Amino acid sequence: MRGIRLLWLIFGFIFIAFFVKLFNSGNIRRRKLAALGHRTGVRILRLFHIDVLVDHADRLADERPCLILSNHMSYLDILFLAAVKPTMFLSHTGIEREPFIGWVASAAGTYFVDRSTKANLSEEAQKLGEFLQDGNTVTLYPEGTTGDGLGIMPFHSAFINAAVSAGVDVLPICMQYESYNGEPVTLENKDYLVIYGEQPFMPHIMKVYKSIKNARIKISVGQRISGRTHSRKEISAMTRQWMIETYQIISAP
Repeated sequence: MRGIRLLWLIFGFIFIAFFVKLFNSGNIRRRKLAALGHRTGVRILRLFHIDVLVDHADRLADERPCLILSNHMSYLDILFLAAVKPTMFLSHTGIEREPFIGWVASAAGTYFVDRSTKANLSEEAQKLGEFLQDGNTVTLYPEGTTGDGLGIMPFHSAFINAAVSAGVDVLPICMQYESYNGEPVTLENKDYLVIYGEQPFMPHIMKVYKSIKNARIKISVGQRISGRTHSRKEISAMTRQWMIETYQIISAP
């Protein structure tokens, strides 16, 4: 029964997203897709009994456009964050080519960037800045890839320039996987949620689907950092330091 409901949610999401893209363009399309992703995320979390606890939810409820910077441990991060905040997502072109995950991300209006050269990075950062100037909230994972949950990785800060050029705030987010099936997340069970390195998506998705009964995720929300008064390097350093101080490293049981 749960599998049927999940399929209805996913295919319904893709179906509605298709018509949103067909009949809308520009900011209207982006905002409608973000709202659709939010509603779908809420329903999926409810279906799998996943509780997302938000620390300083008032900061996340602020509707002013911003660039969200979050740590990154799994494709599931996108689902958790979308469920609490309508937002566009930024991802690399490799995700776009992944079966299933790429299709869903594309349907959700994810903006895929080519990070292969410095020229591409500059051009993509400029485009991102335009999205922000147009009043969109965009989520970026500055670590550049998923980590193993054992700490905060170094940041790739090129895209933070978008917030500086657009003169909008940066909103730091720190995501923590707290419990899985009633047990604290530890080194022994973290890979049911965390995916990193060369682990393939589809086997991981199936493992999560077959095993999950409930989970608890904590999202800590930091203070906004002005893109008008801080440089890219300052924002990167301040955000990463806050994440390091906020994140509780997954440890042995």
